[in-house]
Amino acid sequence: MLEILLDHSQKLIFYLILFFYLYFVGRAFLIVINYFIKKNYIYEERIFKIRTKALFPLIGVAVVSNLLFLINFIYPLDVPVTYVLLFLLLIPNLKYFKKPHNILSIENLFLYILIPSILIISFYDTSWHYDAGFYHLNNQNWLRNFPIIQGFVNIHWAFGMSSIYEYISSILWINGSFIFLHLLNIVFVHFLFSFIYDMILYSKNAVLVTSGYLLLIFSYLDNIGLDGGRNGFIYFQGVTKQDTAVAVLFLFISISAFLIMKEKNVKKEELIVLSLLTLFTTQIKLSGVTLIILYILLISFLFFNKVKNLSFLLRASSLSIILGLFWTLKSVITTGCLVFPVSRTCFNGFDWYVKDSTITYEAITREASYSLSKYDYNFSIWTSEIFSFQINRVVGINFLISFIIISLTFILFFNKESLSKNLFYIILFYVIINIFYLILYGPTPRYSMGFFLFLISLFGFFSKGQKVNFNNATVIFLIFLSVIFLVRKSSYEAFLNNKDPILFDPRELAVYVLNDNGYVKPDIGDQCWININCTMNNDEIIIKRNALFLTAYNQ
Repeated sequence: MLEILLDHSQKLIFYLILFFYLYFVGRAFLIVINYFIKKNYIYEERIFKIRTKALFPLIGVAVVSNLLFLINFIYPLDVPVTYVLLFLLLIPNLKYFKKPHNILSIENLFLYILIPSILIISFYDTSWHYDAGFYHLNNQNWLRNFPIIQGFVNIHWAFGMSSIYEYISSILWINGSFIFLHLLNIVFVHFLFSFIYDMILYSKNAVLVTSGYLLLIFSYLDNIGLDGGRNGFIYFQGVTKQDTAVAVLFLFISISAFLIMKEKNVKKEELIVLSLLTLFTTQIKLSGVTLIILYILLISFLFFNKVKNLSFLLRASSLSIILGLFWTLKSVITTGCLVFPVSRTCFNGFDWYVKDSTITYEAITREASYSLSKYDYNFSIWTSEIFSFQINRVVGINFLISFIIISLTFILFFNKESLSKNLFYIILFYVIINIFYLILYGPTPRYSMGFFLFLISLFGFFSKGQKVNFNNATVIFLIFLSVIFLVRKSSYEAFLNNKDPILFDPRELAVYVLNDNGYVKPDIGDQCWININCTMNNDEIIIKRNALFLTAYNQ
């Protein structure tokens, strides 16, 4: 048992190093932002009705990730200059120092020790997602060793879908260990529970308090139902997949945007953070694109209701607009497309671009996500195919049952109020947009997690408070139970039996054979894992140094 505890303590220390680095980067960002806004370094103690410090790690991930993708325009990421710049991100913290208050309080021990201690147990039964070997890890490998490559998509078409998650993941290969890649996912799960904690205990806002309680109930219902559960609540995916991170961001951004509309009040730093996190979500995965629509709705609402003038709104959004333009430039350089793999956004004029090649890749991604277009927009055939998969049936049915139970809970235990017509129609429009997006591009449980969470939280917008109050100790206990239930039973068993983590080092196991184009390929299957000389592309690949970039050509 002592050996088990020592190993677990080591993983907790690793996690806390990552968590508090991101925490203080997020804090530094707000210190700098407040200097430009108010000419002082003191940030607001509360934004979005919750404590600002709860958001620090989330902001930190977005800031670090965007810095890394900008660095990669010039340098490979595994070089000293990268780590120097990452360290410099912390410097603004020295401008506004607050003496720690009761650092060993029950609250701090619960939020920063107990919750991550439980979540880290998931490490013992979480392995690689299939796509880790297919393209994620090798994509990170290229980022570590080379600056941006023009025509990167020519080496392997899946590199065109490069997520900003790859950039931050690429610097987390610590001493040959990949533990930090899973710990990064835990940061987002940890934030969700911290967010729920603050919603219920600190927001003093009926919308957030109600949403927090109902999300907790939703998390419990995830553990019962058809085939033992799964109702669309978050879960730990295979390492390198980012859908859980997107779901958590989607929930937070959606609630915050509509709360701003309901209150008709917003601080400049709130818009700056919201625009940054909106951009960051779409940088992680294109499925977050509906958040851009939401942000445009928010800006329009604030302008036409004369809450803020156009100058204020543009200044607050300017950082994210600039970063978004650079992200689009990165996409054009690496894929030849404004948005990959949307063929209509591609340019055929580059000498390295294989004309109309993106049409093929667009079809592959459509087929993999069971898009309605794959079935020639025949809704009955599409429905039959989607629900032929057990996981889709289970999650769909369990979500409907959970939604009904939560509806009844809301009716019985919360006081109701009506929304303004304008806000009601905006929310309805947003819900319909997301339904259409899921139907057209990705009606699978891992893509719908954020939307399902948001649908549950929507009850909060029709609430003016709960009929039954719980004390702080009860709330902490309820959140603690939710955290425990999130981790799989098999993870606890592996942990207690002192089994080695199943996140293996693929470099020790992968076997390759020579391909006709001079590269190598896997001896079996299509997973290159970690080998820059490996590709599933059978064409001859030539990499040349041009005036500004390395360029990859297909011959």
